[in-house]
Amino acid sequence: MTFRELARGVEIFDRYTPAEDGVCAMHDELLLGGIPPHKMFTSDAEALQSLGWRWDDRESCWRHFT
Repeated sequence: MTFRELARGVEIFDRYTPAEDGVCAMHDELLLGGIPPHKMFTSDAEALQSLGWRWDDRESCWRHFT
């Protein structure tokens, strides 16, 4: 992941995530945003996926391996 890809992903999550929610980083992954793809604009969900983010149904978050 590049800084630009990370920044773009965080920029999208910022539109959907309350300011009081935080970021979680575990092991070699970033976990962000609790908004599933079907509640986002399709273009945003597609952009996140193209940047390497994957929705995790079990954890209800987006994941990106570092």
